[in-house]
Amino acid sequence: MASITSPDFPNERLIVCRNPDLAAQRTRKREELLAATERDLARIQAAVARKRQPLRGAAEIALAVGAVIEQHKMRKHFDLADLTP
Repeated sequence: MASITSPDFPNERLIVCRNPDLAAQRTRKREELLAATERDLARIQAAVARKRQPLRGAAEIALAVGAVIEQHKMRKHFDLADLTP
């Protein structure tokens, strides 16, 4: 627990604290979302590499990847340039 001041709130004392239970819950949820995103991206990678009706074209691949990234809201955790074949 700490007391801080901010120029955005003059003449007010702000109290901040860390909740270890909430931090553990957020960590668990983030790990679950990252695993789900990686699993879905692996499906797209498999679709690009398959012999029959592969996913082709930069636009189609980008749309599929964008849909997965936005579904799980994990864009900041991935460098999409690394996903190029």
